[in-house]
Amino acid sequence: MSRFSEKLYDYLNNEEDARICKDIDESACQYTPINYFYLLVSNTFTKLGDTLSNPKTVLTWVMNYVNAPVYLISFIVPIRESGSMLPQIIIASYIRTKEKRKWVYVFGSVLQALSIAAIGTVTLFTEGSLAGWLIILFLITFSLSRGLCSVASKDVLGKTIPKTRRGKLKGYTVSVSGVLVLLAGLFMMYQSNNNPDVTFYSYTIYFASAMWLISALIYAKIHEFPGETSGGQNGWKEAMNRMSILKTDPVFRRFIIARSLLLCSALTAPFYVLMAQQNMGKEAYLLGLFIIANALPR
Repeated sequence: MSRFSEKLYDYLNNEEDARICKDIDESACQYTPINYFYLLVSNTFTKLGDTLSNPKTVLTWVMNYVNAPVYLISFIVPIRESGSMLPQIIIASYIRTKEKRKWVYVFGSVLQALSIAAIGTVTLFTEGSLAGWLIILFLITFSLSRGLCSVASKDVLGKTIPKTRRGKLKGYTVSVSGVLVLLAGLFMMYQSNNNPDVTFYSYTIYFASAMWLISALIYAKIHEFPGETSGGQNGWKEAMNRMSILKTDPVFRRFIIARSLLLCSALTAPFYVLMAQQNMGKEAYLLGLFIIANALPR
């Protein structure tokens, strides 16, 4: 571990409290600075890849560009969200049995890269209903792989970074990735002058897939020590057992209903892209604007 990374870590986090590592193992504490930057860089690449293959914008744009049926486009956001969330209930207990969970993340990240690369290939060589169904298929594999990464990343973060430093880590990640996404959107707008075709959009998706490969390589370098493997419970059974809270707690019930109603903002997002293409054309600068808007703080 370099002295530079330690000094930069201290500067970014105003490190003064010698007891800051009291909520992680002493053996992991000495690697906190370097792990902090591994996570920062890895998560930044992941967020960049996410934005450049976002179903709400990029995949919607590409599917319409290759004339996939609109009814298939309406499925991509629900598949992307539920496909990554629901399986976590089932797989969390299995991941709990692994002493080192970073390899689960690496495996899931590689699968995400392969899934997105497959979508890029479909975009390049097919069109119409065939392209739409194949993109849906690979989006399902992507979402399932994302569920692996989501569960594993929380455990690795909890084992390697002190609780008081996780908020700043997330903040720096969002800031750096936001700048990179802004640059990507500006580049897309610039390329609009060259009248890009489907090849350009396919290569954009290939570039996004490469972000997950880079993220996996960096994540594999994290110093993770073996953790607890006992105490894992069946997530699905626990979720079913707690459904009674919806009946007994009216405040919680209203909160769930309100949050569910807010899903309309995510589910309708692809149709804004379709409306823009229908009324303003399929020039790349429009997609660049959507990407930039996605990078803005919200």
